[in-house]
Amino acid sequence: MKTKSLLLCAVLVIMGNLLFAELVFNYSLMKSISETINVSDGTVLGDSQNNDISFNNLPIGFEFTFNGQSYQQISVNSNGYIVFGTSADNSYCVLANGSNNQVFAGLNTHLVPRTGTNPGNIQIKTIGQSPTRKCIIQWKHYKRIDSSATEDLNFQIILTETYNTLRVDYNQSVYGQSTNANLVYVGLRGLISSDLYNLSTSTDWWDTNCGASSLDGCLLTSSVYPLTQFSITFEPSNTELPPTCAEISFPQNEETGVGLLCSLGWSYSGNVMLDGYKINLGTNNPPSNILNNRIINQAMYSLVNLVSPNTTYYWQVIPYNSNGDAFNCPIWSFTTGNTQEALYLPYNHLVDDCLIPNLNQGVLSRDENQDGISWISVSGEANTGDFAYSLPGNLTQNKNDWLIFPPFYMNVETNYKIKFYAKTNAIAGGEQLRVSLGTSNNAQDMSLTDNSQTFSIISNAYFLIETIVTPTEDGIYYVGVQGFTPAQGSSLFIDDIDISEIGEVFYPPRNLSSQIVNGSVLLSWDAPEEGEPNGYRVYRDDVLLNSTLLTMTNYTDTNPLASTAIYHVTAVYVDGEVESGPSNQISVSLTANQDCTNNQKLSLIKSVYPNPFNPRVQICYELPSFSDVNIDIFNVKGQRVNQQRLNGLNRGLHHFVWNGTDFRGNKVGSGVYTVRLSTSQQSERVKVMLIK
Repeated sequence: MKTKSLLLCAVLVIMGNLLFAELVFNYSLMKSISETINVSDGTVLGDSQNNDISFNNLPIGFEFTFNGQSYQQISVNSNGYIVFGTSADNSYCVLANGSNNQVFAGLNTHLVPRTGTNPGNIQIKTIGQSPTRKCIIQWKHYKRIDSSATEDLNFQIILTETYNTLRVDYNQSVYGQSTNANLVYVGLRGLISSDLYNLSTSTDWWDTNCGASSLDGCLLTSSVYPLTQFSITFEPSNTELPPTCAEISFPQNEETGVGLLCSLGWSYSGNVMLDGYKINLGTNNPPSNILNNRIINQAMYSLVNLVSPNTTYYWQVIPYNSNGDAFNCPIWSFTTGNTQEALYLPYNHLVDDCLIPNLNQGVLSRDENQDGISWISVSGEANTGDFAYSLPGNLTQNKNDWLIFPPFYMNVETNYKIKFYAKTNAIAGGEQLRVSLGTSNNAQDMSLTDNSQTFSIISNAYFLIETIVTPTEDGIYYVGVQGFTPAQGSSLFIDDIDISEIGEVFYPPRNLSSQIVNGSVLLSWDAPEEGEPNGYRVYRDDVLLNSTLLTMTNYTDTNPLASTAIYHVTAVYVDGEVESGPSNQISVSLTANQDCTNNQKLSLIKSVYPNPFNPRVQICYELPSFSDVNIDIFNVKGQRVNQQRLNGLNRGLHHFVWNGTDFRGNKVGSGVYTVRLSTSQQSERVKVMLIK
């Protein structure tokens, strides 16, 4: 009877432990490249003869929670694993076959120390400050008992206070072949033998995942092995804690010769959610005299105009969330070189190389109007690839933002072509864009240069932008793209930037304009600024209209589209072999113009066509005097879904096109919408119906 009672108590104790424990399978798995923490002065466990030996009841140095249980002691086995508790039995496959529970295996197999000039050892040491101390158990110069004599294994198990993460780091090693044990075991085992998180791979340690069988492990040979500084981290759910610290990406800690145009870069791989980062930068340590807890939400920060040549700087990144700041974040340093790096042309810029919403390294944005909105990278709007640069709109403030590329070496009186593709999601008015060449990367220099050209971007499809710049002397130059549209909610996009030296310049036509006469579109333009072209080509919505070259600077489209069309013209040189870039674009709406001249039912809004519509509607209106115009679009619930602010429009007829999208460019649903058009003197409404 007494035996049964004791057995029942033991069962109840186990059930109670399981009730309050987590399952190790619920731990998050992360793989990364981490900075090595080498232990040289820790407590040495055993000696160079260690073989199948455990070192029991060792102090961790702080309270550590594993699998829902709190521990202050661990036991270390020479065969590459630790057990939470006061003792550890010996095993070469501890996760599946051992008698131990509550186990973390870093590289479990039959291990022995190397002998000779660098004999193997195991050390344990607790480092750091509360509340993020680390207990490190380090195997140095070990090998598998039946592997080649050259094998030299170096790895560490690291336990972190408060966050209760378990990490194994694989340091510089030489991997050989084992006669009988090419599988090693990495992972966790909980309070019962079936609660396993054992990792498995046969090809690549980056692809390790939970094994299908309890006996699955990781292949370790001279050709399949973890990279130097490769880390595997198991992390429990920590929903009520501050984030963990970030990890440095670039420049490397204590790196020298860092360029003045570089950016600070880091990564965050913690399982705890974060709200953003606080950045500290300075020549003092701890850093604060340049940036002091500057809050940003991206894992990069440009150093342009913040650093000087030949100077050592210190910097710190502090992730934070609603629970507080990350604890004990490291301080890194770098030293700048004595010059700015400049690039040699040609320069082909792939926006796809960046991490959204960051800009590519070396590319910077200037928020000159200080509205908190500037150039970013976005997905889903690319001309080619996946990403593009975008300047979002502001409904209350005019745009004034520069996108500035790295410096380039350029030669005097040499022609350089800057070209890229641009578009807008504006429903009316389009976007204004300037391309400039400057001798510095500040906006004032870009604005004052003679090497500057402005463009009106009115197309919702990507359109080629080209301009020619010619430096006045040898030197280093910057290329800038400025968005300076009046306040409205639309965005500007550019992609596929190319800057290159060219020989002879083939200038495009200029000042394209249009008239509508008797249902036809009459186009006229000015000859190129320089050069004598063989003729001209006219395009409507990027489709060529004339099969033979035009020798005159005008063209009549006798069969125009019923909807709005976008026209541009090119010049053709060298016996038809070379075509210039495009002229300015113009938008022409035949129907809106005709309706405007014949419909007098309203005093402000003259026509709406087509109505019902799909996918776009044209609204024509007439201003009696110079005015600012507000256009608001409401759904049937009275909610504003889109709006435009058009400043400084001249007296006369105007029109805009709504393409059935909301503020963010998303398509709205079918139904009835109210368009309100207002000036300082009057306001009118008209209903439109979107059908699909």
